[in-house]
Amino acid sequence: MTKSFLFFIISRLLYIQEKLDEIVKSIRSGEVRTVKQCIDKKAMAVTRLNSHGATSLHLAVLYEKQEVVQYLVTSFPGITQCRDHVSIKYRFIRKDNIPYIGVT
Repeated sequence: MTKSFLFFIISRLLYIQEKLDEIVKSIRSGEVRTVKQCIDKKAMAVTRLNSHGATSLHLAVLYEKQEVVQYLVTSFPGITQCRDHVSIKYRFIRKDNIPYIGVT
């Protein structure tokens, strides 16, 4: 492998890591607009974002960011069917006719 090829690979990996960090930060703060900008394809929506294998949906549920969850579920309908090994179970229920996210 040439140095330029290795540089390209390393640069690309750093870019991807920065993007994943931005996704996590925007989910944690509930910034739906930024989440929409960062996650524009299903591949990014189902990418594991941490060492525990959590996806964007897992984190949105964990941080109780309802608007982010709604965006992910409506924009990427199959996201709830992805197989994973994370021990978070999530469900959508209504509480006093207000959509509510419950983590069980």
